[in-house]
Amino acid sequence: MCKNLWPDIKQENEDSPKGILLKQVEYLNQQMDEKI
Repeated sequence: MCKNLWPDIKQENEDSPKGILLKQVEYLNQQMDEKI
């Protein structure tokens, strides 16, 4: 996992890769919304 890229996320879902992926998707969606 790229834990270094997601420091805020790894602490919450270290044991659930799927949870980390979902958090990454939510994070990216928020970034896109802010840009638009």
